[in-house]
Amino acid sequence: MRGHKSPVAKEASVPFGLVGCDFRVASSRWRSAVVLGREERARLSEKLRQSRVVESVVFLDTCNRNEWIYAAADPCWAGEILKTQMVKRWQQMGAPVPRPYVLVADVAVRHVLRVAAGLESFVVGERQITTQFNRAVERARREGVSSAVLNSLGSVAARVARDVHETASPGCGLHGVHDVAARYLGRVLKAPATIAVVGCGEIGRRVSEALQQIPGFKVLMINRTARKGAHPLSDLPGIKAEAVVACTAASSPIVTPANLPGGPLILVDLGIPSQIERGCAARPGTQRVDLDDLLRSEELDLVAPEKLRAASDLVESGVRDFVHICLRRRFVSILDRTRQNHEDFVAKVLPRFIDEFACRSDAAARGQMEYRLRGIFRQYTNSLFRSINDSIGQED
Repeated sequence: MRGHKSPVAKEASVPFGLVGCDFRVASSRWRSAVVLGREERARLSEKLRQSRVVESVVFLDTCNRNEWIYAAADPCWAGEILKTQMVKRWQQMGAPVPRPYVLVADVAVRHVLRVAAGLESFVVGERQITTQFNRAVERARREGVSSAVLNSLGSVAARVARDVHETASPGCGLHGVHDVAARYLGRVLKAPATIAVVGCGEIGRRVSEALQQIPGFKVLMINRTARKGAHPLSDLPGIKAEAVVACTAASSPIVTPANLPGGPLILVDLGIPSQIERGCAARPGTQRVDLDDLLRSEELDLVAPEKLRAASDLVESGVRDFVHICLRRRFVSILDRTRQNHEDFVAKVLPRFIDEFACRSDAAARGQMEYRLRGIFRQYTNSLFRSINDSIGQED
């Protein structure tokens, strides 16, 4: 029926989906278990592409979420396959396991655009996720597992995020999890206090800057590798500090019971996967706080409804743009098939026809030639119309 888009038609128009878990669905412990290393990403991507489950895939891992974003001819089927792969990584951890969400077609596009703009983050409107999303798309390009569809989505998402941040930012006064961590330590520590920040990457720098805004707080930077202005990780046990914030890109915990500073201590783990061993909390006078604890502790200011509406309008505009990109790609394929049909007729059918009748010039032969030519072009025209009608039928 015209005007109504069936799920099959929409999925064919937007061959796109995602499987994931965010802070609403799974704790940081569960989310840590589905972070894939480079070799794991390569193996899974190759397996999925060779079996034609997906055309391309982007792996997004942040402190808020883990999502596997993909392009596929059958996004529903691909989503179930990827969901199974994600759940398998959890089964060895015991039951019940979280239930990843599967989104397809324009619903998935809308979600990705909202994520990239910070509208689905715990800190609504935070900008750090935009950088993380762009890096995930770029990493997929470098690793050879992206595609034109996902590259186009990345471009649309970057534009929508920029527009949201510039014209309709619905932020609540915080800019990311680094601000949440700093505000938490500002509440629970009494100045003067020294905080060791382990990790000199982007998040570590932002945590340090936020903490230094609190009167009486001193920050010591620590890094796993030699870095100007930072202590090496081996110095951590001898440092006098009231708190340690860990925010590195390590694939396993780097703060352990063996390298803890002495004295009462608050440990703040901002990592996915975890950066601080859970066993550290067993030491007397030591408290370990992870992302889940921070999210439960924080009372965010209410976000202005009018700003959320304006941001949502920008997202919807982006959804329409991406759907149009997908439709244009489909009609380009129709034109390609039509051109191929034409080339086949010209290069193969007509030469055979001419060879058959060239040596005959009587009236009967001319009549047969006329009849055959009408049939040839009728076949060509019908083939063209079938291609167009098939596409129109999928859009109705």
